[in-house]
Amino acid sequence: MVIQRKHIVYIVLVFAALCVVYFVFVTLPRLGKVAVDITTHPEDAIVYINGNESPSGTVYLRPTQYDFSARKKGWETATATVTVSESNKTVALLPDPVSQEAIKEAEDPEVQALRESLAGIAAIARGNTLRNENPIINSLPYTDVSGPFKIDFGFEQEDKSTPYLIVSYSTPNGRQAATSWLKKKGVNLTKTEVIFSDFENPLSVKEVTH
Repeated sequence: MVIQRKHIVYIVLVFAALCVVYFVFVTLPRLGKVAVDITTHPEDAIVYINGNESPSGTVYLRPTQYDFSARKKGWETATATVTVSESNKTVALLPDPVSQEAIKEAEDPEVQALRESLAGIAAIARGNTLRNENPIINSLPYTDVSGPFKIDFGFEQEDKSTPYLIVSYSTPNGRQAATSWLKKKGVNLTKTEVIFSDFENPLSVKEVTH
């Protein structure tokens, strides 16, 4: 009877020790981090995060912005800048084929379907990152008929990561009201380009296309 009790105590102690070990080496390092799923094609491409080699699959990262890349011989390096968060934790990296062998592989219908699916995932991640970095665009387009003014956003042709804001359909009072609205939304007007399409500054004129 005493021996059985000793066995039970021993088993409980071992179980408790295993729980402590699991917490210290598995759970503790993941606290405050997000489980990020990294997928590549080709699947054996080497993944880098902020220039450091990393496994693909699931990795645990603190919520902030990271530079991801995937490299493989015969394929052009794919890069993506992603702001990791609980709502943005999927990364897809698609190196483009450059060698004849890689091009032949990419022409396979099943591979094409896979890459199209991953491209959709990558596009969603880019959109989420853009909105995380520029939360004002979640409220646009916005129209105030009493202002009057309308605010929307656009991108330079060569830079799809930094939006500029467009204020249109406005009067002088409307432009002032639009500026006040942007400030209330937390927009730093000294760091954000704002174009007033109804006002031509002779010192700085920029063509706006709608």
